[in-house]
Amino acid sequence: MYYKTNSLLSHAKLVAKKTFFIFTFLCMATVSVVTAQENRFLQLEVNGGISEPMGAFRSQEMFSGTGRSIGGGFDYFFGKFGLGFNAGIFDNNSEQAFSDYMYHKFLERPSVKQDNKWKTKFGMFGPIFKIGIKKFEFDIYLRGGYSQIQVPDLLFTKSFFNQSYEVYRFGGVSNDWQFAWSSGMKFIYKLTNQLGIQARADYFATTYLSEVAYEKSFRDASDGNNNGAIDDAEYFESRRVSSSNNLNLSVVNLNLGLLFQLGRAKHQAATQMVPPMAVELQDINITEELPLSTPEVETDTNRDIVLPTPIVVQDTTELVIVNEEEGLKQAEPQSEIVEELVEIPSTTYDAPESTYDEEAAEFLYKAGESYFATNDFENAMPCFNKLKADPKYPRAKYMFALSLCSMGNCTEARKEYKEFAKTYNGEDKRTLEIIFASHAERCRLSGRLIPPSEIASQNNKGNGTADKEAKTGLTYKIQFIAMKKANADFPRLVNIGDISTEFFPNKSVYRYTLGGYDDITVASKDIYKVRKMGFRDAFLAVYENGVRVNTLYHAK
Repeated sequence: MYYKTNSLLSHAKLVAKKTFFIFTFLCMATVSVVTAQENRFLQLEVNGGISEPMGAFRSQEMFSGTGRSIGGGFDYFFGKFGLGFNAGIFDNNSEQAFSDYMYHKFLERPSVKQDNKWKTKFGMFGPIFKIGIKKFEFDIYLRGGYSQIQVPDLLFTKSFFNQSYEVYRFGGVSNDWQFAWSSGMKFIYKLTNQLGIQARADYFATTYLSEVAYEKSFRDASDGNNNGAIDDAEYFESRRVSSSNNLNLSVVNLNLGLLFQLGRAKHQAATQMVPPMAVELQDINITEELPLSTPEVETDTNRDIVLPTPIVVQDTTELVIVNEEEGLKQAEPQSEIVEELVEIPSTTYDAPESTYDEEAAEFLYKAGESYFATNDFENAMPCFNKLKADPKYPRAKYMFALSLCSMGNCTEARKEYKEFAKTYNGEDKRTLEIIFASHAERCRLSGRLIPPSEIASQNNKGNGTADKEAKTGLTYKIQFIAMKKANADFPRLVNIGDISTEFFPNKSVYRYTLGGYDDITVASKDIYKVRKMGFRDAFLAVYENGVRVNTLYHAK
């Protein structure tokens, strides 16, 4: 059914093209035959102005704006009818529209080359009709021909870990030359018999004759944590969307210019001619007046004579009304985009089977390695955790276990490593085992953070947690985000606890925390409230006498 529909559309377009050019040929033949005896003259013109996109071409995702238009041509008239040819070029700026769209979607403004824009060259031929009233003339025309449309190649990239990656690309795959048509009107004011100035409005379109093909691909990233910027991890987790579509290009060119009319007879008023006999009689002194016959007025039928009775010409041309708002609403891609939904882990440990594409998975793993190398284990852990179920990245689970060791969570680290060792059969398995044993030993010597379950059991024995913590001076805070902005607002979290910030000089960021808590059990319960609000990697930070000494992730 799909191929049958495409075949019918192609056949309809072919019929429309043939009908259009047959109509143009018949108009040319009719003008040549009917007006063969009329006054003939050549009209030359040059013009320039602005180009405004219309309809679907004006939509936000087409990245087309106001541009420039330059053109020229000639019209050969047989009286009021004629045939004309015009050619020119117009462009539509893309840099501002693309920059605004990228800021709206990704909260960043990319740099775009100024010469990267929609560019259209054209050559048109067709009939023209002239209406003249004294020094004012109106030309109405309809033309068809060929156009060469250059689609801009717009690209937005970001650098992650010294490598550049595409975030959004827009480009064209259209043919070099395409059928197009135009219609419009010229308003002419005659300065002299041969020189005039003109203002013209020209509607140019490829509708019914051809289409412009374009492609776009982008990462559907969004500011999930509402921090005013899209973080690296949000780019890594986003899905890639690609589509190919077709577009009917349509613009209105508003131009001013000069116009020259060559070979047109000069308009002169009829004069009274004195016959030779009257001249001879004037030289003779005769007192008797001789009756002279009134000579006939000689007129030139080839000259334009303005009649006192106004000529009313009814224009039956159907005007094309373009609803700009409807054009914006109807500018939708013609091809359906199939998107693959990615389920994000709801907790830190319970990561589902990975559904990230290859590029996103590579982003996450490299980000984790980079964070781990700079001892930023708080950010390294979420990256490895999201990939530890991916069979293509078996060492992600191992790196996750090392990160747990580095953060002092020895028990969970050993569990993760045991699961890793059961399935990993690489040649470096023994080496990895030795490295983990070293990390685990340092984790044991540095002291293990008491998990909530053990504290709860101690409370059941009669020793209050508050008393023990009062002796040790331990307090707990929930860190839910780290960012470079110092005064961000999180109104939904105020109901859970007091929000405080702490500057982290190694990364030049501010840690945002809730707390502090004297009871680790209460803090653990509040973690899950924070995660349900979108901060899925929230964790506990342990402070001794006001100084952070350890961190702990909690499984669900």
